[in-house]
Amino acid sequence: MRARTRPRVCMLSVQPLLFDARVQKELALNGSPIRFDVFIDALNLTNSDQYESVGSSLGTSSAFGVPTRYISPRRMQLGAKIRW
Repeated sequence: MRARTRPRVCMLSVQPLLFDARVQKELALNGSPIRFDVFIDALNLTNSDQYESVGSSLGTSSAFGVPTRYISPRRMQLGAKIRW
């Protein structure tokens, strides 16, 4: 058995800890094919401040790796659908 002589390349990527959730309720009218869906979305529940893009991916740029667009803070959305 021969030992491995080539170095193993390992890249570590930090993944944002994002957690989104949805609660949904379907409501039906008696004797009608029309249905209502009411829902609430909770976005970025962990309130992660991770970024989505950087100024430049070119290693010689002064903006290399500088965050330019962040994920929005914790927020909630309320919505409804009508299906017929």
